[in-house]
Amino acid sequence: MPEEPFKAHSFEGKPVERLPGMSRRWTVLVCFLGVLIVMAGYSVRTQPTSSPLPAARTGTSDGILSAASRSDSPSPEVTATARAETTDAANAPVSFTKSPLYSSALSVAGMEEDDNRAEAIEALMESWVASNPQQAADWAGSLPVGTFRDDALSALMVHWAALDPAGAAGWMNRTGVDDGEAASVLAGRWAATDPSAAAAWASSMGNLESRRLAVSSAVSAWAHTAPQAAATFAERLPINDRASAITAVISTWATTDPSAASAWLAQVPFESPGDHALTLGALVTPWSTQNPGAVSKFINTLPEGPAREAAASQFAVTAAATAPAEALMWAMNLSDPDQRNQVTADACETWYDKSPATFRAGIEEAIALMDDPAMRRSVYEMLYERDPDFQTQLLQLVDEKSLNKPKSTTPTEPLPLPDASLLPQPGQDTPAADP
Repeated sequence: MPEEPFKAHSFEGKPVERLPGMSRRWTVLVCFLGVLIVMAGYSVRTQPTSSPLPAARTGTSDGILSAASRSDSPSPEVTATARAETTDAANAPVSFTKSPLYSSALSVAGMEEDDNRAEAIEALMESWVASNPQQAADWAGSLPVGTFRDDALSALMVHWAALDPAGAAGWMNRTGVDDGEAASVLAGRWAATDPSAAAAWASSMGNLESRRLAVSSAVSAWAHTAPQAAATFAERLPINDRASAITAVISTWATTDPSAASAWLAQVPFESPGDHALTLGALVTPWSTQNPGAVSKFINTLPEGPAREAAASQFAVTAAATAPAEALMWAMNLSDPDQRNQVTADACETWYDKSPATFRAGIEEAIALMDDPAMRRSVYEMLYERDPDFQTQLLQLVDEKSLNKPKSTTPTEPLPLPDASLLPQPGQDTPAADP
C-alpha cells in the first residue's frame, strides 16, 4: 500500500510535503549532529588562553590570573593590590633552612671549639654573606647564647660590614640582637668609610655595655683619619659613655701625634680621678715606646694625686724595655707601698724580657737602691719564676757585698760617762789602775 505523504505546516500556514526518500530516522540523526557541532564551537570559544610562562616565573599567582581573565578592564585599585601582593611575595625573606649552605652550617656547629672551628665559621660566613647576608644573619642570631654564637655574629659582621654596613646595622636594630662584640666589629669597620654615621649608630644602642664597646670602636677608627673630630664627638657624649670614648680616641691619637693628644687632653674635665687616670694610661702607653724622656717630663707637670700615680705606674712598666733606669726611678717613688713593690717587679720583668743580658748587668745596682726589703723580695720572686739560676747568683752577690762592706768606726751609741766620784779631784793624783 503506497505511503501517504507527511504533511506539515510552514510558518506561512501552507502544507509542505516531506522530501521523497527521507525517513524520520534520518531527521533525528541530522538534528543530533547539529547539536554536537554547536556544543563544540561554544567549548572552543570559552576555553582560556594558556600563558607560555608558568606562574612561578611570571611572579603572579593563579588567583591574580583568574581575576584578570574575568575582567577586560580591571580597576586601578585591583591592579595596585595585585602589584603589591606580587612585590611582597618576591621580596619575602626565605628561611635560612632553605639555603644550600644550611647543611654546612650544621656541620660547623657540631665541631669542637678550636682553631679549626674558628676558621670554618669564618669561611662559612664569607660565602653565606656573599650570597644572602639576611639568611646568614638570621641563622647566627638564632643560635643559643654562648661562645659559638658570639664567634658566628662577629664573623658575620666582618663580611657584612664590608658590603653593606647600614644594612647590617638595620638588621641588628630590627631583630634586637644584642651582642657587644658584633656591634664593636660592625662599628669599627663601618667607621673606616663613614665614621660619623657609624659613631651615631653606635651611640644610639640601648644596652650600656654594648653601646660603650661599639662607640669606642667607632671613634678609635675615626681617630686614625680625623682625631680632632673624633675627640670632639667623644667629648660631647653623655657622662656614661664619655670617658671610655675619650680613652679610645686618645689611645689611637697617641700613636700618631702624642704631643697633640696630650695638649687636647689637658683641657678636658673629668668626672672622677679614676676616669682621668684611665685616659692618662692610654696616652702614656704608646707614647712611652716613642719618647720616654718626653713622657717623664709630662708626668712631672701633673699634679699629685691618683691620676699622676697611674700615669707613672704605666710609664714605669712600659718604658722599662727602653729606658729601665728612668722607669725604675718612677716605680720606686710611688706613694703606695704595695703598688710600688708590684710596679717595680713588673718593670723589672719587662726589662728582663726585652734584654736579659742588660738586665743582668744593671739589676745589681738597682737592687742596691731598693731600701724596702719587700721591694727587693718582689724582684727576687719574679726572677725565681723566670731565671732561678741568676736569682741565686744575685742573692750571693748581694750577700757578699753586705759581708764585705767596711764597718764604721763611729759607735752607733755614745759611750756612758764615768761616775763623777771616780774622777780625780783638783790637787789629787790620778788614782792608780788596779793591777
